[in-house]
Amino acid sequence: MAFANSRGGQIFLGVEDDGAVTGAGDLRAADQLMQKVSSACQTSVEPALSCTIIKVEVAGKIVVVVDVPAFSTDRPYRADRVYYLRDGTVCREATRADRRVEDAEVGRVGSRATGRFLVTGGAGYVGSHLVAMLRDQGHAVTVFDNLRTGHRAAVPDGVPFIHADLADAAHLDEVLADGPWDAVFHFASWTQVGESMRMPLTYLHENVGNGVRLIDACVRHGVRRFVLSSTAALFNETGDAPIPESATIDPQSPYGDSKWMMERALAWASRAHGLRSACLRYFNAAGADPAGRLGEDHRPESHLIPLVIDAALGRRGTLDVYGDDYPTPDGTCIRDYVHVTDLAAAHLLAVTRLDDGDVVWNLGNGDGHSVMAVIRTVEAVSGLRVPYRVAERRPGDAPVLVASADRARQAGWEPRFGALEDIVRTAFAWREKHPFGYGD
Repeated sequence: MAFANSRGGQIFLGVEDDGAVTGAGDLRAADQLMQKVSSACQTSVEPALSCTIIKVEVAGKIVVVVDVPAFSTDRPYRADRVYYLRDGTVCREATRADRRVEDAEVGRVGSRATGRFLVTGGAGYVGSHLVAMLRDQGHAVTVFDNLRTGHRAAVPDGVPFIHADLADAAHLDEVLADGPWDAVFHFASWTQVGESMRMPLTYLHENVGNGVRLIDACVRHGVRRFVLSSTAALFNETGDAPIPESATIDPQSPYGDSKWMMERALAWASRAHGLRSACLRYFNAAGADPAGRLGEDHRPESHLIPLVIDAALGRRGTLDVYGDDYPTPDGTCIRDYVHVTDLAAAHLLAVTRLDDGDVVWNLGNGDGHSVMAVIRTVEAVSGLRVPYRVAERRPGDAPVLVASADRARQAGWEPRFGALEDIVRTAFAWREKHPFGYGD
């Protein structure tokens, strides 16, 4: 758990619900728990201990967090434990040492209110949104990132940050040895399709070599769950039907190939070593944190929506639209855009499903939007005109790429930001407020 130590920190209070510590169902139950803790400590929680009481929603229920100063080790309630009510009796959640036994016997991530996670590439676009969501839900999270394309400012204050590269095997071992970790979320990779065509061996070395090093370290250090940021670049579909996970795998770039090799490595790690894995194949990640804390800051930027927004804001020249003679309603390419916050939510859902077996999901809204539709939506949201011109087609651009995300939806994933307008509105708000991105 590692939320605090005997010198002070946080006590998490919740209520056991059907075997899972999920939080008090209402404030009355939370207050009852507070009173029991106060009585057991033979003092008033407030103000004698100068505590700050914070109420946090976890899984739709109330969890009370008591932020305590010096908290003596001889008291029955410690600042490194989680307490909850069971039939009116205060019980404590397992310690980290207890959880090693629990995980060996049960292995259920979902049986606890909070977990401890390592996020590689957690300073990047999608990774940082997952880190924020984990933190918002009360989980303990550590970020491992070399900042080649990530941003230190994208990591929330108070989140442990390790500035290191996956190629540093000794450093990686040191981090994973400080377990247990409930899961590793792996985002760190090189991601430019065009660049990978010019630098194929670099992409295979960085994405596959370093990725397999991480998988191996997870196996050796007893990590049992692994979530991979994969890609729709595994597919080479030319039709206009939504693409299911069962579609033929035929990567057309070293980048796509590197992700497929990682998926295969994880399949073998599962078969040989019991490392459960989720491979999440994104289509087009887009949008920004609805609270305005995080956004998209690639250098150089290659994603359509921020490019269109920058053209509207006058931060770049005329936008090139590559082809207007495709077999689509307006002649421009159609893509499936999925909000980055919805992607983060899919990661959290996937890790809870790994106890039932490995997971492979396509992640998209299932609705395609053309280049011209994106331009018109940016204009509608911003009230600005987007200067654009039609250019020659780019080699390899498929007319339509749309996801069939039926597996994820059947597991309970439901995008909150399915409308293109909602995606664009969050992206525009962040980009307008942060003209220089994170400013680093």
